[in-house]
Amino acid sequence: VQKTFGALRKLCFFLNQPTDLGARMAINRQRRKLGTQRREAARARTMTQRSLAQMLNAELVGTGQEVKTKEEETVFAVDTVTIEFKNVTFWYPGHNAPLLKRVTVEFKQGKLYALTGKRHQGKATILKLLGEVLLPDVECGEVFVPPHMRILHVSKEVGVLKAGLIPNLIFNNDLETLGGMKRISKICELCGFSPNLLEQLSMEPPPGTQAPAHDEEKEHETWSQANWATGLSQTDYARLNLARVLITNPECLVMHMPFISFSDEDAQAMTVLVRQHVQERGILMPAAERSIRRPRTAFFSSSALERCSMADKVYEVSIDYGIKLVRGQEEVPASDK
Repeated sequence: VQKTFGALRKLCFFLNQPTDLGARMAINRQRRKLGTQRREAARARTMTQRSLAQMLNAELVGTGQEVKTKEEETVFAVDTVTIEFKNVTFWYPGHNAPLLKRVTVEFKQGKLYALTGKRHQGKATILKLLGEVLLPDVECGEVFVPPHMRILHVSKEVGVLKAGLIPNLIFNNDLETLGGMKRISKICELCGFSPNLLEQLSMEPPPGTQAPAHDEEKEHETWSQANWATGLSQTDYARLNLARVLITNPECLVMHMPFISFSDEDAQAMTVLVRQHVQERGILMPAAERSIRRPRTAFFSSSALERCSMADKVYEVSIDYGIKLVRGQEEVPASDK
């Protein structure tokens, strides 16, 4: 007991530190409440649009929860609810001045957005607020993401689990839910995995299966974490990060500097993949189900405006003026329509 006392004391100390769980629970409750209110408002707007459309040659048809455009694309009312920053002010502990001051902006679902600007101006902070890595104080504004959207925040630092390559791609998710090994392997190819990693992927048994008993030791060496991850470059890690994102297929994707390790040519190719994720509502998903899948929305930051050419809208972030649209057309908020 005396030998373990020191370790137990440290463990008890850290386990009894205050957490932000209470704040997160309160924000989540408020998010669900606002989500219900805005979903009902969106349904009311959809009903109004449907009534007008029926008067104008029935270009829109459907119920109060969804409409179909004349191009036969289904638009659910809940998918018209916007992602919002409303009068958000944020500063880090120990700083005298706020990094963000009264930032107000709306983002439509189903678009690709880029944040650019100089270093230390607030790009990463805005993305962390979107990804709920950081929480604004209650009296310092509101960040709203519709509650039905799964949010995935991805930093530029890449961590690797002490496990095989497949667990590092799918984590704890069900393999079949993600589309199976065929989809995962194809996404890795699209992300430009090296021949060695692709071979590793093909040799590694899927989770839940076991290597042949006679070859168990050899197989363990083949796909052990120490083997497959050793010698990976920063670009390889960036490809791994992007593959994880596309495989997981979240409705709201938030990435900080995802293309910084790539050459201009490779960065363009990776941006094409993210744009395809948005347009197709998930890469390599059944085409017949696209119309009923939720829209995919993606945010990424970049220090170079030239690397944001494929974004639907580009915003510049600055301590002086917050966030400003520099490319793309400003939209009228839904509440003003």
